[in-house]
Amino acid sequence: MATILAAIIIRARTVMSMLVFILVAGAIAYVDIPKEADPEVASPIVAVNVALEGVSPFDAERLLVRPLEEQFADLEGLDKIQARAFQGGANITLKFDPSTVTEVALREVREKIDMARPEMPLDIEEPIVEEINVSVYAVMIVTLSGDLAERTLLRHARNLRDEVAKVPGVLTADLVGAREETLELIVDPARAESYRLNIDDLARVVSRANRLVAAGRIDTGQGSFSVSVPGLFESADDVLNMPVKVSGNAVVRIRDIAEIRRTFKDPQSIVRVNGKRALTLEIKKRTGANIINTTEAVRRMLDQISSKWPESLVATIVLDVSRNVITQFTTLQNNVLLAVFLVMALVIAALGVRSGLLVGVAI
Repeated sequence: MATILAAIIIRARTVMSMLVFILVAGAIAYVDIPKEADPEVASPIVAVNVALEGVSPFDAERLLVRPLEEQFADLEGLDKIQARAFQGGANITLKFDPSTVTEVALREVREKIDMARPEMPLDIEEPIVEEINVSVYAVMIVTLSGDLAERTLLRHARNLRDEVAKVPGVLTADLVGAREETLELIVDPARAESYRLNIDDLARVVSRANRLVAAGRIDTGQGSFSVSVPGLFESADDVLNMPVKVSGNAVVRIRDIAEIRRTFKDPQSIVRVNGKRALTLEIKKRTGANIINTTEAVRRMLDQISSKWPESLVATIVLDVSRNVITQFTTLQNNVLLAVFLVMALVIAALGVRSGLLVGVAI
């Protein structure tokens, strides 16, 4: 020990340089380290879904669940198996130890499924294997409301969603309460009857026309590629100009018997803020991203975009998880600093100012 202390005293400049380097590195790590109220604990969960049309829950348990469970039983790191059989298939949830690498678990599960396939019915659909990530949740929820037309409100909400998705640290930005746009055909019964057309024929023709038709493959001798005939509707004119009946040189088109109106599908969810129509934007952050920096970047983005909106359009942040994180982080920081000062005060009272400062810097 005496030799070590003597070496430190002799090389005082080197020791002080190392101390400064450690303090700087610690300060940088202190600023950059992700702050979380609920730290993410990597515990891989894999879900396996198997479908067999018409199979009963009892037969699904016997034909699908048992062969898979027998293969999954010896998976390395497997902690828990949960299985559920239902009409038309079954699903199995596999929970692994936190030390298990997710990519390795997925690969081994797929290998076990291949080994179990000979013991399962031949006409089962291809099993679906996917990772379940329970750590992805909304860290910020923003609502857009105002006395605006639904289409105008939707346009501003989509623009905001696209801009927020570009913010570093944002994983997804999902719109809730937005109705999907659709085209509505309003058929004139008198005109349709004059051409001897009924609604069922018209619906069948429109449905068949809106498809992407596969036309096989072409082999060039140096390789092959797929060929498809595009037939999807891209605009209202495509629908209006579609022929529904041909007689000689006469062609009856949709525009001859109907008109088109842009509208929305029936709502699956309804959002209201102070009684006004609203849309909700749910923002989720990437794994490992700093939640405080991410939400602050979203706030700045929101301030920039909202300055160009109509006065009647209001954006309200109804949830910001980072506010709670900041509160907890500040409380923890103050408690640590208070503990350091108390220790320094005790050391100063007992051994002097120099010893107290040395202890404080060391902590």
